[in-house]
Amino acid sequence: MNPDLYDEFHAFEAKGLKRDAKAAVKAFIASFEGPKDIERWVWTYLPTIDKDPGRGIRFEMFETLIFPVLNAGYERDEFRSRLWMGKLLGYISGAKHLHAQIGYVTNEDLFRQCYAENPNDPDLRLAFRDCLVNGLNFDFHEWPEILVEDTAAAMDALQSDIDLAMALDDDEHCVMIIAEFQLMLAMYRLRFGL
Repeated sequence: MNPDLYDEFHAFEAKGLKRDAKAAVKAFIASFEGPKDIERWVWTYLPTIDKDPGRGIRFEMFETLIFPVLNAGYERDEFRSRLWMGKLLGYISGAKHLHAQIGYVTNEDLFRQCYAENPNDPDLRLAFRDCLVNGLNFDFHEWPEILVEDTAAAMDALQSDIDLAMALDDDEHCVMIIAEFQLMLAMYRLRFGL
């Protein structure tokens, strides 16, 4: 692997030279010596994107380098591969051919699997909390349409997600929004007499 090509890609990208950036990415991908080289780079690279969330991953790199490593780990039932698949599911679900390879699993499903294995992992707890809060935000935005058939069961499922999100909120970053969800759910329980 030639790291200079990766730096060259970013330099071209920063200058808005799309054609040159694309060529540099292709050259960077081609510079890997084999699967072990790719795997080493992926596990070194992924933690850097948490530190710079504004920087996206070039899809060619994701599809050719990152996804195969994550998918291989997913097939071996590895915690870190499932965790990173959950974090990067937007890249996977945006490409139907990739999402099909993992059975169209959701990030919540992946995080739940990880949580069952290692509930104390701090990266998982943060990602899973954010996933649940986003899901609850959607659910309450769509209210009451989510209560199509079994109102009590839907409310119990929401309560379970609220309780889990609260338990995962170690830094108390989402205390207020989770409390709002709790209040809305209590109001709907009263309204439906549950």
